[in-house]
Amino acid sequence: MKKMNRWELKVLLIMASVYIVAQSQAFLFPIFLAFLLYLLLNPVQNALIKFKIPRILASAIIVTVLAMVVSLGISFLVGPAYSWIEKAPEHFRTLENKLHIKRSLGKIYRVTESVQEMGTTPTAQLKVKVVSEASAIGASVFELTTSAMILLISIFVLLFFFLIYFKFFIQNLEKVIYHHIRFRKENPFILNLQNQVSRYMLAFTLICAGLGICMATALWLINFPNPLLWGAMVMFLTYIPYLGHLIGIITIFFISLVTFDNYWQMFAPSLIYLIFVTLEGQIVTPMLLGSRLNLNPLIVFLNMFFWGWIWGIAGVLISVPLLVAIKIILAYIPEWERYKILLEK
Repeated sequence: MKKMNRWELKVLLIMASVYIVAQSQAFLFPIFLAFLLYLLLNPVQNALIKFKIPRILASAIIVTVLAMVVSLGISFLVGPAYSWIEKAPEHFRTLENKLHIKRSLGKIYRVTESVQEMGTTPTAQLKVKVVSEASAIGASVFELTTSAMILLISIFVLLFFFLIYFKFFIQNLEKVIYHHIRFRKENPFILNLQNQVSRYMLAFTLICAGLGICMATALWLINFPNPLLWGAMVMFLTYIPYLGHLIGIITIFFISLVTFDNYWQMFAPSLIYLIFVTLEGQIVTPMLLGSRLNLNPLIVFLNMFFWGWIWGIAGVLISVPLLVAIKIILAYIPEWERYKILLEK
């Protein structure tokens, strides 16, 4: 039997790795997200340790505060988000009336036809259908809520252990790689590389949060409904280059059309969003992050589509931070630095 060439083995290894990652989302995604949160919060932990706070106590404080922030966010944002989703058909009808659209919006109104058909259904059958659908919806909501709670608890627990033990893992990894017999208190290579990635993660997250806060404040000043909800949406969409802001502007414009009647109020929120995005992309981010986000748009889109194909929306959200982390790693390792140019424009 003919032996496989090295490149054939590499192709098979890559295909097997992609398949394993795609099939292991439930196991790997909490680990990936917890690790990204660790990189984000590592500078905060280091600051607490400088104030003579023990590492385990600093880790507990960080995880507790993060859990409180997530809980508050869920309590304030889930209600308005569910209300908008529930009233979506009504909003589409309002939009149709305002734009004087003659034709139906398609599938949305098929629901109305189904309801009318139900009017001819015997009462007993109607009760059975309503109870069955209500039970199915209740079961789905319960299952979704349970899954989300398990995911959050898993991420918080993993983050806690990352904050406590990952530094020691790096120190041991350095001894394995460089075969050092004596214990070195600090690693000048791997630990510094981790700190570089952590500083990027913290700076970029602060930029995203600042853009979300500015947008929420501007929307509140012009009496836009639920400004906190849309400010949070803007913050998370900033993690998705190009497509994220496009989706955000279209969403804000749609809400404006549904909510307001005069043209100024209809177009002002999207215009404000566009101005903030331009300032963030052309001034703030280049000034704070330099060339770290100088990524080739083609590579960014391919990266997002790849992770979106594997893990859906969750993959899209983590795709860009992972790509930037890879770029920092390539720039930091002399033997690999020449490959960094493949990611730049």
